[in-house]
Amino acid sequence: MSITLWQRGADELNIAQLSLISIQTRLPDTFVDWEDTFTVGDRPVMVQATAGKLGLPHGIDVDTNAALINLFLEQGCPADNAVRVSSYELLQGMGLDDSGTNYALLHESLQRMYLASYTIQGWFDHDGGMVIRTTLRLIDKVSDMQRGDKNLFGRPFGRNAVLIIALPVEIASNIRSGHLRAFDRNFMRALNSPLTRGLFRLLDAASDVSPVFEVGLMDWAKRCRLAFDVPARIRRTLEPAHAELQEQGFLKRVVYEGRGKAQTVRYEFNRQRPDFPMTEVQLKLIGQLKALGVAPPQAEAFVRGHSEAQVQERAQLAELIVTGTRNIKRQGGLVWDILNNKDGKYVTPKAKNAETPPDAPQRARTARQSTVEEIAPSDPWSNEVYLQQTPDERAAATVRSLKVLLHRAVSDDLYRQVAVEVRSGRIEGRDLFQEAARACKELKLQEFIDDLRQLVGQPTEA
Repeated sequence: MSITLWQRGADELNIAQLSLISIQTRLPDTFVDWEDTFTVGDRPVMVQATAGKLGLPHGIDVDTNAALINLFLEQGCPADNAVRVSSYELLQGMGLDDSGTNYALLHESLQRMYLASYTIQGWFDHDGGMVIRTTLRLIDKVSDMQRGDKNLFGRPFGRNAVLIIALPVEIASNIRSGHLRAFDRNFMRALNSPLTRGLFRLLDAASDVSPVFEVGLMDWAKRCRLAFDVPARIRRTLEPAHAELQEQGFLKRVVYEGRGKAQTVRYEFNRQRPDFPMTEVQLKLIGQLKALGVAPPQAEAFVRGHSEAQVQERAQLAELIVTGTRNIKRQGGLVWDILNNKDGKYVTPKAKNAETPPDAPQRARTARQSTVEEIAPSDPWSNEVYLQQTPDERAAATVRSLKVLLHRAVSDDLYRQVAVEVRSGRIEGRDLFQEAARACKELKLQEFIDDLRQLVGQPTEA
């Protein structure tokens, strides 16, 4: 657990899920409002957006909004809900160059988010623990102060301006109380266009739920807040963003099915991008596969593309088969086939097999402990049960199991945060429980608890 979840940034969950900002770089002057009804999990949501005199939030506003959320966190969630930052620092936080054009764009972005309003039925209020109806703006107030005695009438601010930007209480209080999801803002800032960055932000939230996201093309155009509903034009608009996100390793593939307005688009996510730091467990698994004869690039690709539990299970099976098989001509090829086979072609060798080498029974017993046949169906960590569980069920099982080991050694708030991370898929509950059990056996529970607090973004207690 050496990688801190929040080291790259965070997103407020309502903002991530409700797609309030159009990903289009430009919107027509006639596109002054929109209304959408959809569900988030099992929560029905209706959003009505109304433009101010500068139009509806779009394009670069995705970057401005993400930067403000993270600056608010970095500044300790000020009690007055206001971010204090120079215009130069805000541009840097957005990943934009220091230029007159960008200062003008930033000025317009802040004003646009201040003037447009949203009526939302289905906003989740984390403090109250309830779903509410509210009307809000993405920015509640903007003040800027220029150095020197300048006339500010009609002028955008420059690099020396000091900005005070207040977030609405609904957003600020949710950030303060931890209604967040881990979000790779560094990766988003490195993408080439506002369109790609906006689409990444929407898809990244969807990837929390499943490795595959499928949606009707027309519904997706609404969620992207596109100003048109012509299927061919929607596809042409999204194509550059799709290409870049595949090139950068975030998307595995994009598949369209059907025709006309009945089309669907299916996004398949890479489990882990090639640039993302690997955990200690993943590095050990790569070494295990290499020792079995798998080429290094293949080993890394397999580990990045599967959960740690899946890799461990397949590697154990391969190791057992290799140990119990004589005269293997191409061991690496056999192991690679075992790792990738999904039709049950390979099974765990029986310990009583006469051809099993003398040193194999103990290894076989260890490996078979993780097979479905020898685990009771009620075990929440068996593959048969675990892979069928919903995210909520996995979160609940994780918390129940941790409480057996940790009792009251950690706070209820920490358990709640663990549940959030398991539910989002950012933490594998089964792996976390196995680490806790190992720490308990080795009398290292306090070290585990300290690592757990760091992983979910809580300060370590003195």
